[in-house]
Amino acid sequence: MIAVGLAAVGGYLLQFFPIFLILRLITKLLFFLIKPAIVVLGAVKLYEFVQKQGDEIRGSGYAEKEREPLLDSPSGPSQS
Repeated sequence: MIAVGLAAVGGYLLQFFPIFLILRLITKLLFFLIKPAIVVLGAVKLYEFVQKQGDEIRGSGYAEKEREPLLDSPSGPSQS
């Protein structure tokens, strides 16, 4: 009988506290903030990659070192 009473009181309280509304707002906020977080993470990873490439060039001693391009040309790889 105690379990039935607790369930009734719990159901009565849930009507006053909009749990699903709070969960919906938290979910919307999470989805709203995840896109900028992904953009920032991508920018940080790109910065780290460029820094690593610069360190490799400076550490090798060659000012003009021949290396693979960062991005492929739309017309395909060069044949030189």
